[in-house]
Amino acid sequence: MPRLIQAAVLYSETFNRLKLLRGIFDVANPAAKNDPKSPIVGMPTLEAFKAKTIIVNKHSMASGYAGLDNELFSLVNTMMVFGDAKKIIEDMVKAVE
Repeated sequence: MPRLIQAAVLYSETFNRLKLLRGIFDVANPAAKNDPKSPIVGMPTLEAFKAKTIIVNKHSMASGYAGLDNELFSLVNTMMVFGDAKKIIEDMVKAVE
């Protein structure tokens, strides 16, 4: 398993209240764990679907590198925020401050 994914998975398992995801959508796809027929089954993933609240930042609803739909995007605890990641995250930080 690549070191970056190992670190991300360990971090993910530690913090499960809120997930803010940007640019890692295939490695956060629940199909890798939940769908035995998925082409990405068994791939190391972030278990973002276990979080109480998930915020996903994307430019569009286009699929990721694997070309698969991501069921994470349609979960009831997922909020989709579309736009430039830098601006979106800066706005979120300002709102919290």
